[in-house]
Amino acid sequence: MTEPTPQHGKGFILALAIWIVVLLALEALGLSTLEGVLWRDGDSLRHIATGDLMQELETTTPNDPWSFATEGQAWFNPSWLFNISLSFFYQ
Repeated sequence: MTEPTPQHGKGFILALAIWIVVLLALEALGLSTLEGVLWRDGDSLRHIATGDLMQELETTTPNDPWSFATEGQAWFNPSWLFNISLSFFYQ
Protein backbone atom coordinates (compact mmCIF):
# COMPACT_ATOMS: atom_id res chain seq x y z
CA MET A 1 0.00 0.00 0.00
CA THR A 2 1.40 3.41 -0.93
CA GLU A 3 0.83 6.51 1.13
CA PRO A 4 -0.35 9.70 -0.59
CA THR A 5 2.17 12.50 -0.95
CA PRO A 6 1.30 15.79 0.73
CA GLN A 7 0.28 18.79 -1.35
CA HIS A 8 2.06 21.77 0.22
CA GLY A 9 1.31 24.51 -2.30
CA LYS A 10 -2.52 24.60 -2.31
CA GLY A 11 -3.06 25.82 1.27
CA PHE A 12 -0.31 28.39 0.86
CA ILE A 13 -1.91 29.87 -2.26
CA LEU A 14 -5.39 29.82 -0.70
CA ALA A 15 -4.19 31.72 2.39
CA LEU A 16 -2.45 34.27 0.18
CA ALA A 17 -5.56 34.74 -1.97
CA ILE A 18 -7.79 35.28 1.07
CA TRP A 19 -5.38 37.84 2.51
CA ILE A 20 -5.24 39.73 -0.79
CA VAL A 21 -9.04 39.86 -0.99
CA VAL A 22 -9.24 41.23 2.56
CA LEU A 23 -6.61 43.90 1.85
CA LEU A 24 -8.33 44.96 -1.37
CA ALA A 25 -11.70 45.17 0.41
CA LEU A 26 -10.19 47.35 3.15
CA GLU A 27 -8.53 49.56 0.54
CA ALA A 28 -11.80 49.93 -1.39
CA LEU A 29 -13.60 50.98 1.80
CA GLY A 30 -10.88 53.49 2.65
CA LEU A 31 -9.99 51.64 5.85
CA SER A 32 -6.49 50.59 4.88
CA THR A 33 -3.61 52.17 6.76
CA LEU A 34 -0.91 50.02 5.19
CA GLU A 35 0.63 52.87 3.24
CA GLY A 36 1.16 55.05 6.29
CA VAL A 37 2.42 52.25 8.51
CA LEU A 38 4.55 50.31 6.06
CA TRP A 39 7.59 52.56 5.78
CA ARG A 40 7.62 53.52 9.48
CA ASP A 41 8.74 49.96 10.18
CA GLY A 42 12.55 49.83 10.10
CA ASP A 43 12.47 46.22 8.91
CA SER A 44 10.37 46.72 5.77
CA LEU A 45 13.06 45.38 3.45
CA ARG A 46 13.61 42.37 5.71
CA HIS A 47 9.87 41.66 5.61
CA ILE A 48 9.99 41.76 1.81
CA ALA A 49 13.07 39.51 1.66
CA THR A 50 11.46 37.05 4.08
CA GLY A 51 8.28 36.98 2.00
CA ASP A 52 10.34 36.35 -1.15
CA LEU A 53 12.09 33.44 0.57
CA MET A 54 8.81 31.92 1.79
CA GLN A 55 7.27 32.19 -1.67
CA GLU A 56 10.34 30.65 -3.28
CA LEU A 57 10.42 27.71 -0.83
CA GLU A 58 6.59 27.45 -0.61
CA THR A 59 6.72 27.11 3.16
CA THR A 60 6.08 29.38 6.12
CA THR A 61 8.65 27.66 8.36
CA PRO A 62 11.99 27.70 6.54
CA ASN A 63 15.33 27.43 8.28
CA ASP A 64 16.38 30.86 9.52
CA PRO A 65 18.76 32.14 6.84
CA TRP A 66 19.88 35.28 8.69
CA SER A 67 20.99 33.88 12.05
CA PHE A 68 24.21 32.01 12.69
CA ALA A 69 23.11 31.00 16.21
CA THR A 70 20.09 28.98 15.02
CA GLU A 71 21.50 27.71 11.74
CA GLY A 72 19.64 24.63 10.49
CA GLN A 73 16.72 24.99 12.93
CA ALA A 74 13.14 25.55 11.81
CA TRP A 75 12.09 29.17 12.16
CA PHE A 76 8.54 30.20 13.08
CA ASN A 77 7.79 33.71 11.90
CA PRO A 78 4.62 35.13 13.50
CA SER A 79 4.28 37.74 10.74
CA TRP A 80 4.53 35.25 7.86
CA LEU A 81 1.29 36.35 6.20
CA PHE A 82 2.29 40.02 6.28
CA ASN A 83 5.73 39.15 4.86
CA ILE A 84 4.27 37.14 1.98
CA SER A 85 1.65 39.81 1.21
CA LEU A 86 4.19 42.61 1.29
CA SER A 87 6.55 40.66 -0.95
CA PHE A 88 3.72 39.92 -3.38
CA PHE A 89 2.68 43.57 -3.66
CA TYR A 90 6.29 44.84 -3.81
CA GLN A 91 6.99 42.74 -6.90
